[in-house]
Amino acid sequence: MGLSPENEFVLRVLRSHSGRGQIRIEESLPLLDWTKVVSVAKAQDLFPIFYHVLSHQGLLEVIPPSPREEIEEGYLESTASTLCYDDLLKEILPSFHRGGLPFVILKGPSMALEFYHPRETRPYRDLDLLIKTADFEQARNLLSGLDFRVTDPDRETHRRRYFNSVGFFRKRASDVHLDLHWETLMISWNRRPFLSSSKVWEEIRWLEYSGMELPVLQPQTLIPYLCIHFAFHHQFGKLLTLCDLDLAIQKFGREVDWEEIVWQSREMMIRKPVHHSLMLAASLLETEVPGSVLRALGKGQIGGKLFPLNYLIFREKPLNTNVERLAKFVLIDGLPGKIQSLVTFYRQR
Repeated sequence: MGLSPENEFVLRVLRSHSGRGQIRIEESLPLLDWTKVVSVAKAQDLFPIFYHVLSHQGLLEVIPPSPREEIEEGYLESTASTLCYDDLLKEILPSFHRGGLPFVILKGPSMALEFYHPRETRPYRDLDLLIKTADFEQARNLLSGLDFRVTDPDRETHRRRYFNSVGFFRKRASDVHLDLHWETLMISWNRRPFLSSSKVWEEIRWLEYSGMELPVLQPQTLIPYLCIHFAFHHQFGKLLTLCDLDLAIQKFGREVDWEEIVWQSREMMIRKPVHHSLMLAASLLETEVPGSVLRALGKGQIGGKLFPLNYLIFREKPLNTNVERLAKFVLIDGLPGKIQSLVTFYRQR
């Protein structure tokens, strides 16, 4: 994959943050197109990582004043947002516990607490909670009691049926957003349970934070989930999620059963998204993914050659809706899944 100097610099910062070398191109930093670098970093929520890496290595003062100020301001804004959601988490968790409502924290704070050092380098601008399908009405009522409202009431039924999630928001001094999930969006074309399987709920892990116990996914589920999220939800255009995947593998890669991940990917018909995500983590961030896993998952695939990866990965704005749909369609394993996705698409119209 041919990369521009700006995109290569973005990757160097991310690799340095994960402990893979210092940035040793001080003399060329002012020569980069910083408008391009900052645009990618801003669109992909990378300002906290940039600020930490560049300031820690004494390079922040080397770059031109305007992009330096934008990175600093972005870092401060992101930190303020993270603190706001930390307070929200401390408010919501006891309410869920009192209601006897089981949940799992997806992404955001669970990633920051376990994998990012310092944790403020992992920004999050909403909370994502996994609940059981049967508990949605109880969770909805609980959130209503905390002054949350459905973000788009007119499409609530639609989102429940086809997206397996509903968004909520609360307006106070600052708006906060929360999404309830009970399955991945794959359920629209793949009826096999993934996040809703009994195994996920039986094997919850617990992280301690500020006197609270936070329920999170087991690594065996977390790694393929991050792959699916990176591929299907972001269409490879969220390098922060790729960093999540990289750091999760860095910590748990020697413990997880990779053969089971390969088997599960085939059984769940998610071989393409898992393979492409792992391949990109290995090639872009130097993640230590076993070669045998990449070969097993990639055997016989040709779809990856159809992706304009440079455009998808380093994009500075959301995809056109039709391009997004096409990217998802190509990633679906097997003809039956593709046919079912088309049926679902026309039912939504």
